[in-house]
Amino acid sequence: MRALVISPFLLIIAAAGLFAEGKITVDPNAPGSRPAEEIAGDIDSRLDQQVTYEAKQKRVIELLSELSEKTGVTLKAGQNSKDWESQDVKMNVFVKDVPLRELMASMARVMKFRWSREGKEGDYTYRFYMTRKTKLEAEARRTREEDERQKRLAEKRSKALATYSQAANLAPEELAKLKTENPFLYAVSSTGILSSLGAFLAESPAAAEALMTGRAASISAASLSGAGQQALLKSMQQLRRFENTLTDTNRPLPDDISDNIGQVNVVINRFMEDMGAMPQVPEFILGEMSISYGGHDVMFPIPIFDPEGGLAKLFGKALIKSQEEGVPLKDSLKGLEFEAMKVLQTEMKKADAGEPEPEHPDEPALHAKIKFKPEESQLASVQAELAKASGLSIVSDCYGPGWAITQFGGGEELELKTILDKIAEAYGCNWEKHGSILEFRDRKWYEKRAALIPWAWLESWRQTLMKTGTLDLDDLAQVASLTIAQVNGNFSKEDKVLSRPLMVAWHSSRDVLRLYGSLDEAQKAAIFAPGGLDLRSLAPEQWALAEKLINSKNAAYLANPDAAVTLSATRTPQGKRFRYVFTVAAEGADPLEWSLTTPLYEKPEPKTAAEPEADSSKQNPRPIEDAK
Repeated sequence: MRALVISPFLLIIAAAGLFAEGKITVDPNAPGSRPAEEIAGDIDSRLDQQVTYEAKQKRVIELLSELSEKTGVTLKAGQNSKDWESQDVKMNVFVKDVPLRELMASMARVMKFRWSREGKEGDYTYRFYMTRKTKLEAEARRTREEDERQKRLAEKRSKALATYSQAANLAPEELAKLKTENPFLYAVSSTGILSSLGAFLAESPAAAEALMTGRAASISAASLSGAGQQALLKSMQQLRRFENTLTDTNRPLPDDISDNIGQVNVVINRFMEDMGAMPQVPEFILGEMSISYGGHDVMFPIPIFDPEGGLAKLFGKALIKSQEEGVPLKDSLKGLEFEAMKVLQTEMKKADAGEPEPEHPDEPALHAKIKFKPEESQLASVQAELAKASGLSIVSDCYGPGWAITQFGGGEELELKTILDKIAEAYGCNWEKHGSILEFRDRKWYEKRAALIPWAWLESWRQTLMKTGTLDLDDLAQVASLTIAQVNGNFSKEDKVLSRPLMVAWHSSRDVLRLYGSLDEAQKAAIFAPGGLDLRSLAPEQWALAEKLINSKNAAYLANPDAAVTLSATRTPQGKRFRYVFTVAAEGADPLEWSLTTPLYEKPEPKTAAEPEADSSKQNPRPIEDAK
């Protein structure tokens, strides 16, 4: 994903009241938290055995297989062999001398799963899975919260645009007050950019509507009035000057852009899907716009910050410091990383708290003081250190590696409850203590669970990459079809084989790959044949993908509804890789091109003794090149 250029202008089930807000108390004896349907006289004594076991970011199916081998009790994941949603979810477990029965109960509470029992006495098999009812309740909550989030964002966008409009017309004495009240708004208002951008939006209702609604839109400058074109040109000139000041560079606009302003293309919210890789981003970046000229990006993407957000105000302080002291912005931003993380955590907690915090009964063990200074910031490593320092066992869900910046003091002793609260705040989870086991559950587990994809997909891509040396179009198109939540939740940077090539494919070539993936076999064959594929013959859902792809480069390209438009492609071998060039041609217009080269798998270099152990061997695939 291209780096951001900082700019000033920056469903399935409805269930009202299904989840109560505030503190909650979990009944440890609730149905499903017990290991199975045991009845008097038919207690499985095998579950009384003590277990010592560790697992970091391990799939439930693997975890239960290891416990089965360790204990002699058959433990299976899923209601059946196809229940990948129960099998592929991951957990962190650090237990010492815990009865198997208690461990199973703890796992059920944390994961909101249940255990069932089958077979005959003395040789029972236990199955671990999420019930349909729990899945439906989780989906209902996820849908409800997403609806609420969209409503909140709509209100924020409306308020932000009004705030920017007012700031563009402030008298000097009113502007001076902003320096302390809202340094970000002061810094951007002082440049005059808000006035020119406001004039552009007044002349382009489509752009204004896209920013107000959060939808994507493409606007060709050729469709604007003369006043609209001049306002756009002035905005670009001011933005480029401001950008150069912030980045300590001197990058000009193309010399002939003022004479050919009709060739400028403005795309609104083109990269908002990419920004969703950070779940907190949509709360303080309300939209963005990128600008191209002659089919090439000249300004991308320009974030539209919430001017009242904590991060914008923090950034405003750095802007003013940069301007007053005459230092590059990067220098005035130094030292603000921890403060920025705290602002993010505060805004995330305020905007999307997730599952309510449970009650924590007061007990002496929580006031015990321990020394705790973990070496790593990954959640599993923090939990492993906590288990070691506290002498307690830990059972936790695991939706991704989980990284955070937090401080546990300088090595002095802290109360256990203080440490637990710090972990909960930093990693967005809730904690509970049941006996000698500390339990952690992600506050947004119902969102992250819904974003999981089958492990079999990941393994198929991994094996194909290692066996053939690359991933071809059909595999890459499948990757491109994923949502940002699925990309963010399944591609771990610790996966040395898949993470980088799949992330690059998704971010750089997503639109052309999605269009390719929507085609049937005959249509795919046509784009490689002489004459190409007539895009006007596509089904409506396919045409929408083609239109989005084309408009990202030139919104005026499809202005003539009667002009024939074709898609063709070439495939050129480059060793084990392939280079593809996709071309869209329309009557009376220059062709548009998108290119990509498939990733290359390379064998790992010999591992030195100093290298730490990794989850997989040191593979280093070469990524897809950015689409041009």
